[in-house]
Amino acid sequence: MRKVWKPSPYVKCLHPGWHIVVGYEHVLESWRMIFRSASSMTFVLEDVEAVSLGRVGIVTLREKLTTAAADHFSRAVLAATNVFELTDDGWKLILHQAGPTETDQSFSRDDADEDEDDFLR
Repeated sequence: MRKVWKPSPYVKCLHPGWHIVVGYEHVLESWRMIFRSASSMTFVLEDVEAVSLGRVGIVTLREKLTTAAADHFSRAVLAATNVFELTDDGWKLILHQAGPTETDQSFSRDDADEDEDDFLR
């Protein structure tokens, strides 16, 4: 994450259900907390669209997220927006926002029942 985010006090991150996290170190810590809470995470990205507006880039997408933690298994479909700034070190993330969106037939509970045991192994 250190390579992706711009080390700046104005970066922001809004995880689903969280308050806005502001500042480079706070944003990195929020991701540490998320990754520590799961034994496994899988992302499938869809509908990725990117646009460059000079020194700003915007990427929108859908994330199909599968998470396992101890005995807990969950799936979610999130819509996300990422805003990047072109710096001397290349494109750096300055804003990430994700939130729940519509369910997806290919991500139904029936599918989850079939492969939950495999995923938790």
